[in-house]
Amino acid sequence: RIGASAAFQFSPNEDIEFGLNWVHSERESTTDSYNSFAEFRRSGAWGYPAITPNSVTLDKNGEYVVAGNFDGVGLRTESRQNADKTDFDQLTGDFKWTINDNWEMSGMIGQAMSEFMDDYFRVNIETPQPGTNFSYDFTGNSNVAAIDYDIDVTDPNNFFIMSNDRIRQYGVDRTNDTFRVDLAWELSDQHRFDFGAIYNDREVDSEQYACGNCVDQTDISGLGKVYNYSDLGDHGSATDLDFWVLDFDKAKAAYGVGGWTLDRGTGVQTWVVEEETTGLYVDYNFNTDVAGKELRLNVGARYVETETTATGWLSSDLSNTETNSYDNVLPSLNVAYDLTPDLVLRGGLSQTMTRASLSSLAPSKSYSDVNFTVSGGNSQLEPLESDNLDLSVEWYFADQSLLAFAYFQKDIDSFISSPSTEEPLRAVDYPAVAAVYPDQPGLLDPSLIWTYSTSANTDGTKLDGFEISYQQAFTNLPGFWSGFGFIGNFSYVDATTKVIRSGESVTVPLEGLSKNSWNATLYYELDQFGVRVAVNNRDDYITDNTGSNGNLSHGTTGPTRVDMSAFYHINDMMTVTFEGINL
Repeated sequence: RIGASAAFQFSPNEDIEFGLNWVHSERESTTDSYNSFAEFRRSGAWGYPAITPNSVTLDKNGEYVVAGNFDGVGLRTESRQNADKTDFDQLTGDFKWTINDNWEMSGMIGQAMSEFMDDYFRVNIETPQPGTNFSYDFTGNSNVAAIDYDIDVTDPNNFFIMSNDRIRQYGVDRTNDTFRVDLAWELSDQHRFDFGAIYNDREVDSEQYACGNCVDQTDISGLGKVYNYSDLGDHGSATDLDFWVLDFDKAKAAYGVGGWTLDRGTGVQTWVVEEETTGLYVDYNFNTDVAGKELRLNVGARYVETETTATGWLSSDLSNTETNSYDNVLPSLNVAYDLTPDLVLRGGLSQTMTRASLSSLAPSKSYSDVNFTVSGGNSQLEPLESDNLDLSVEWYFADQSLLAFAYFQKDIDSFISSPSTEEPLRAVDYPAVAAVYPDQPGLLDPSLIWTYSTSANTDGTKLDGFEISYQQAFTNLPGFWSGFGFIGNFSYVDATTKVIRSGESVTVPLEGLSKNSWNATLYYELDQFGVRVAVNNRDDYITDNTGSNGNLSHGTTGPTRVDMSAFYHINDMMTVTFEGINL
């Protein structure tokens, strides 16, 4: 990663300021992935119907096969490399003009651009028909199976190179143009109006390229090597972990990777989505005394108009363009009341909206021969709208210290998800699947069940939660101890939603939501130096309520992260900082 930034400021007089800001970053990464797996899926000649179970062991409830021995299992090893590169540039200009004692104008114009390119190389090797004898056993370790084959998985003579290679190049260019202007009218110390307008134009251009020079290879021994797995933690000691893979440098040279040509059509990631938004807002700020205590009020509204244009490709020369538009009025009200000099009550009512990601608007489909899925975007997606209530009490009991409780509620009218159905391949998708996987005619078998999922607006939900925050600088402690301080919070959030599984509506947890989460930071800071250690934790959470491969859902273990940061002031003009992330 390389990052650079620069800023230039100019003020011809005390009433006018101009600024020019530039940010540049570059990122390059290469990921080599080697995957070896026994195939129980029905995608080849030696899929499920040809497998013979010699013995199986069920769990204590008789529900799952925790161990078994099988004949006719295909062993496949995948060698996959992703070489990614991203360039990002952002240039903005801004100004602020104090017109007089009551009026101030400010504004900004800018553009952000990123260019992403991924060189994708994937080749599979497999055992010849009728496969091998294969066994697995979870009875000794419920998390990691003991695995065994009746062949030497490190011997290239037991494999052949498959012709279903996928050698492609993917590019995604993003552009974001923004212009805004704001006016502030201060009538008095108690009354102020703010007005503003903003225009934003976002575009995502996705392109997929085919390898024009590539020639399939058959000499597996001259292109491969044994992959030696490093078993950290003794998780697979009862398993043959080393296996035969391709050597990327040798294989890419032999295949002749290069001569990229733009690819278009159904099932190809070539599409363009543009989103233009125009917004106007006004708000009023007012403060006064009520019963001898200060009351502060902010009330306003924002109007936003959104127009989208999405273009996909039905074939190499036939495009499909779809448009959509919608507008929103989003009011808000915020109140703060100083019950005492140290105790503040706050309340807020608002309506907010979140637009769909541009990639989910693309009118294109993608197919998977692994999970038998058909997925696609939807250019007619509406935004997520939410009615929000926020209430809090804050007690500033000492210098740099706070104890607060906040309650929040969101009434979300809809979500953007991908409801799924399971059915045979639709007639309209036969040509695309045949074109994407020309070497797998078995995928067109009408008895094969596919999972269809398309982005759609689904029913929303109500979300309730609370947060407790505590912060204190222990400056009242003697000597050395006076430099310590603590910052922490705990949050609880509860919400469910409904999804369709096998044609039935079921209530499930909200995706990406942990019920409990907390943060804790202990710091020691003096005038010249300081250090902070922060711990973050969240509960396990659901990442996919509809699952795949027969799973009801997919989840993610809630992580615990430890970070630190430190600073040292060398003198009045120079400071050194140090950070350690995810310790």
